[in-house]
Amino acid sequence: EVADPREPSGPSLRATTRSGSSAPPTATAVQSAGEAITRLLRHAAPGVRRAAVAALASLWGAKANPWMAGMLEDSDDGLRIAALAALRRGGGIDREAVRRIGLLLSGAVPAGEELRTSAAAALGDALGTARAAAAETLSAALKPASTSFFSKLVTVETTESALYVLTLARVLLAIGGPDAASIIQLKASRSRTEIRRQLEELLSSRR
Repeated sequence: EVADPREPSGPSLRATTRSGSSAPPTATAVQSAGEAITRLLRHAAPGVRRAAVAALASLWGAKANPWMAGMLEDSDDGLRIAALAALRRGGGIDREAVRRIGLLLSGAVPAGEELRTSAAAALGDALGTARAAAAETLSAALKPASTSFFSKLVTVETTESALYVLTLARVLLAIGGPDAASIIQLKASRSRTEIRRQLEELLSSRR
């Protein structure tokens, strides 16, 4: 029988005692199993990598955060969404995670709309000094691409979804300080009707 490649190989995490009951895994066993799983994060098949992300986050918890942050530059959006969720659960939205999220929001690293929306939401869980960096990242994502005199005379149509833009705005209002409202108002003035209305309603609800 061929083993399922999605199941990481390695020592079992639970040992069986002489009485037949299952004993808790030792720290050494957990470490050894985790190390085996980290090797699967580089597997060629996206499904295997996704399974490895879920298994490592479950096994190591916050200890897996550095690996989860690294997976934000993977090519598979579903995997990256899972890595973001693991980072949020593990308190891992630090400055390095914020930097990597910024690459997704700016387009420097290709990402679909669902992933970018998840990434924007994750910035709301930024910790300590990373919170200011998260606010800067959100502000940059919301600001119009051009601030030339001519561009201010026209409304720029974009392909951004309303959910993505509203997520950016909500998180920025939550963490971004006194300049957040003005940045969102500028975004509203340059957005299509649907998004402009929702941004204005969001600002009105905060007054």
